[in-house]
Amino acid sequence: MTIERIEATYRVVTPLFSTGADPEQAAVRIPSFKGVLRWWWRALAWPRLGGKLDAIRAEEDALFGSARSGRGKVTMRLVRCNAPPPIRGGEALKDGGGAKPGARYLSYGVIEAPGQGGGRDRSRAFLNAPFTFTVELLARVERDSSRRGSLLDALKAVGLLGGMGAKSRKGYGSLMLESLSIDGSASEQAPTSIDALADAIGQLLAAGRGATELPAYTAISSRTRAVLVSADSRDTTPLGLLDRVGREIMRYRSKGRKSQNGSGHVVLNEKSEGNFLRDHELMREARPQDHPRRIVFGLPHNYREGNVEPEGQDRRASPLLIHMHQCGASPIAVMTFLPARFLPQGPAARVKVNRQLVRIADEDAKLWKPVEDLLDRFLNRDPSTAAKTRKEPFGDAIEVGGPR
Repeated sequence: MTIERIEATYRVVTPLFSTGADPEQAAVRIPSFKGVLRWWWRALAWPRLGGKLDAIRAEEDALFGSARSGRGKVTMRLVRCNAPPPIRGGEALKDGGGAKPGARYLSYGVIEAPGQGGGRDRSRAFLNAPFTFTVELLARVERDSSRRGSLLDALKAVGLLGGMGAKSRKGYGSLMLESLSIDGSASEQAPTSIDALADAIGQLLAAGRGATELPAYTAISSRTRAVLVSADSRDTTPLGLLDRVGREIMRYRSKGRKSQNGSGHVVLNEKSEGNFLRDHELMREARPQDHPRRIVFGLPHNYREGNVEPEGQDRRASPLLIHMHQCGASPIAVMTFLPARFLPQGPAARVKVNRQLVRIADEDAKLWKPVEDLLDRFLNRDPSTAAKTRKEPFGDAIEVGGPR
C-alpha cells in the first residue's frame, strides 16, 4: 500500500477564535482542524454507510485512529500558515466602522459589548481574517477505495460548509478551501461564483438523498437544506455580510428590548416582530406544559425568567450552521440545516423548562418549523407572511438540497 500526500489550503475568511493551553493566545492548531475534519467525515458517513453506527465508528477509528484501535491511516501536520499576530481579547471585531450589532449577536459568548461582564473584559483572543494555512495529510489508503474518497469529501466539506474554533457554527472561523492537491497534482479549486458554489455543495449533499431516516447524530440526510445568499454592493467582506445575516436572525428570533417611550419592544431600532412571544410567556408559568419553540436552535436556552436545558446532558448544539465564503470579490453566506434526532432519547426525550420536565414536540413536524421558516425567510419564499419576509438587502438567494 502506497502513502499518498494530500495538501489542502484553506483561507480563513472571518475572525478565528481558536486557542490552545493558553486561552489568551490564539493560534491555528492541528488538533482543532483534525476534530473539525472528523466531524464532517462523520456527517458524510451516515448516508454512505446506511446509518450503521458500529460500521461508522469502526471505519472512523481505522482512518483517524482512536484509543480503541491505535494509530490511524492518516497523519497530518501544518506546513504553512500566514496568520497575523493574535489580537488580545477586548479588541472589537472591526469591519469598516467597527463592530456591528448582527456580528456581535452571533459572537455572543466570545465577544462582549461595552458594559457587559461587570466592567471586566471577558472577550477571547482571536486571529483576524483573512489569512491562509495549508495542512499536509499522509494517507495510507488504496487509491480507489471508499475510505480515500470519504477523506477527500470531508476535506471539501470543511471548506464549503464549515469552520474552526469557537462560534464556528455562527460563521466565525469560516474555512474556504482554496486548493486541494494529491502528490503535487491539483484536484480541486475554489468556486468563483454563487452558482459554482451551489453546484459543489450539491455534489456533497447528493449522498444524503437516499437517507430518509432522521439521523442519530448531526449528519447529511435527505432532509438537509443549504441556503446561499450573496451580498449586495454595500457589503464587500464576509464579516460585513455576516453582520447582515445576524441582523436578519435577530429580527426573526428576538423579542427585543423595551422602547424608551413605552410603545413596545424594539429590535435594531425597529418595532419587534414578536414571532416568539409565547416562548417568553411559557417561562413565566409555574408548571409549563410545553417548551419554547426556539429550543431547536440549541440548548441551553436562557431567559430572564429561567433556563431551558436538555434532560440528561449539558447541551444540544444548533442544527443550523453558518459558513462564510468568498467567491471572487463577492462574499457568500451558506446556511446549512442538518436535522437529526434532537436528543439521544428520541421520541421520549424531554427538556427542563425552569426545572419542570416537558416532552419535546414531534421531531418530524412541529419541532423543526422555526428553522425551516428562517431559511424560507432568507429565500423570501412567502412574502405574504411578515415573519417570513426578510428585511436586509441581500443579492441572490439559492437553495440546495431539501426534501424532494
